[in-house]
Amino acid sequence: RRCNYVRQVGSDRVIDMEFGFGPEATYHLIIELYDRGNVFLTDRQFKIMALLRTRVADDGERFAVRERFPIDQMVAEAQARQPVNEERVAAALAQAKPTDQLKRVLAYATELGPALTEHCLLVAGLPANAKLRDVDEQARAPATIVAALRLGERMLEEIGTTTAAAAAAAAAATNGDGSGGDGD
Repeated sequence: RRCNYVRQVGSDRVIDMEFGFGPEATYHLIIELYDRGNVFLTDRQFKIMALLRTRVADDGERFAVRERFPIDQMVAEAQARQPVNEERVAAALAQAKPTDQLKRVLAYATELGPALTEHCLLVAGLPANAKLRDVDEQARAPATIVAALRLGERMLEEIGTTTAAAAAAAAAATNGDGSGGDGD
């Protein structure tokens, strides 16, 4: 069977690979790329045909053979996520301990994750790896942090709308290593 597409579900660490030809012979291989992740084989309607491990989610939803994989719910949740704002950042900073790292506090308060959060803070000249007690008031101001994290939101948006062909063209233009040019 051929692979029709590979997509990330929302901004989560879930990958959906569609295989097959025609509406009756379409299957999805869904891979959850996190600590207690799972692998699912579903039919065209996302009815689970096989999975690595049966489980029940915190909200009571069952992941088992003949159950429907909640792809629509996952996509809707990702689309409903709120952008980073000063209130969320201020609340996260207020709840954090002085010994917590700035990037970790912000990564868990947003959907950006630790690596992208760190990148955004460093690009903005903020001390990503510093503990909160070591970050000055100016750098810790919610408005300053929100401005830095907006870069991450734009990057995620761009990644979500970039086609595989455009990504391949960009990689080819940079020789896949960011060097650009013809390798001389």
